[in-house]
Amino acid sequence: DASQKIDYHRFSKKTAARQRHVDRQVKNRKRQQRKREGTSKDEWMDIRDDEGVEASKKLYPAIELLRDPQGLAEAVLRRLKTPKSIPYKIKLLMMNFVTRLVGNHELLLLNLYPFLQKYMGGHQ
Repeated sequence: DASQKIDYHRFSKKTAARQRHVDRQVKNRKRQQRKREGTSKDEWMDIRDDEGVEASKKLYPAIELLRDPQGLAEAVLRRLKTPKSIPYKIKLLMMNFVTRLVGNHELLLLNLYPFLQKYMGGHQ
């Protein structure tokens, strides 16, 4: 919806007031994202009561607009599995992206789960 969209004023005159307005919108969006990702309930939840997927779809609209999410997820996972020297932080970002794709589009990547099991331990 229009109230959630951030207007960066790309094609209008840049002023200090507009920049403050954009910064405030970005700060509020980040706060909403942290609030959604940080809240976890210890009690059992019914899957019908879970609004996390819908909230993340609203929060990351670009992921919804991908033409071939399955192919992209497989390509990124394939690049992750190659023994190239990718920095650990970049690997984590790529894994985060692939898992968001799988969650938003409800994809089936069977080789993702054994790959993620290597990183579940506390050794890194």
